Amino acid sequence: TLVISLPLSTLLLLPNPSIELDRINQGNATPRWPKPTITASISDARAGLNFAKANNATIAFFGASSNYVSDATGIKSAAILNSPFDLYMSQETVTVTCEYLEVVKPDYLILSDEGAALFQFDNQTLCGTYAFSDISGVRSGRAAKRI
Repeated sequence: TLVISLPLSTLLLLPNPSIELDRINQGNATPRWPKPTITASISDARAGLNFAKANNATIAFFGASSNYVSDATGIKSAAILNSPFDLYMSQETVTVTCEYLEVVKPDYLILSDEGAALFQFDNQTLCGTYAFSDISGVRSGRAAKRI
């Protein structure tokens, strides 16, 4: 029975090609890459780069998928950890992240949704060094200026 049941069960478990092809070709945008939040960060990064060029300033991106955003736009990444939320894992990760921001030292930061959520230091700053700022073309609360 094992000789018969194994091939039969394998055939039953194979996905239906017509269903899978439709899912791949015409599926919803939500399970696709990049996610809408990353697409918004890419748009913010492009606007931030234009602002930095026009104002002779330095700018970097701090947030989730920073290497992807950097590759897609050319903006420098200011994130040293895989996820911005890793910042609060320990005092050491706070120190490493804040020290890296001092090495990169951009005038402005473009923030992902996760990066913006980390402004919980003194007076709603990031590492006591960056505070929220407005940049034309960048979503509200997604840019920060060195203070």
